Amino acid sequence: MSKLLNKRALLGALPTVLLAASLMLNLAQYWNSTSKASSSRVTTQVLPAVGQELASLHVITSDGRAISLPLRTSGKQTVLYVLSPTCKWCKLNQKTINSLSQQSNGRFQVIGLMAQKADSESKKVLSSYAFPVYTVDATVPYQGVPLDVTPRTFVVSPSGHVAKRWEGAYSDVTLQAIAAFLHVELPQPHD
Repeated sequence: MSKLLNKRALLGALPTVLLAASLMLNLAQYWNSTSKASSSRVTTQVLPAVGQELASLHVITSDGRAISLPLRTSGKQTVLYVLSPTCKWCKLNQKTINSLSQQSNGRFQVIGLMAQKADSESKKVLSSYAFPVYTVDATVPYQGVPLDVTPRTFVVSPSGHVAKRWEGAYSDVTLQAIAAFLHVELPQPHD
């Protein structure tokens, strides 16, 4: 009889023990998710607002030199194109962004930016762009241009302030907006 009572007591306590274990796991998951969320808020790359200053960037050239790239230019806008050698949307935009660079006629400069150093395979892809592509110097704290999503296109005014920005593959609407803003004619990415 006492064995039967012990089994019943044990079976009766089992749901309480399982509930307590479940609550502990939920509490641990909540704590873990909030600590990750708060740490990601610190490192999240925020899109610069139109009007925000981007005076210069610390970048690494294709031959490995660290340089400061001024974005304040005398009378010339800068088009920053954030890309990745493995980004399929960047590949789709390549013909269009190359055409944009070729139509600059000294009115603006086009500069490519990427987050990671290019390996030998990536260097082949990057060499097919009609403008210089730099790696952002990872030793310098966040510089105001987010590199976490590609492609992104920013126009920086001669005074070093963001004048316009677009995200993603170039849709018809985006192409029209870029063409109108920079006074160029752009081919469709898929033409």
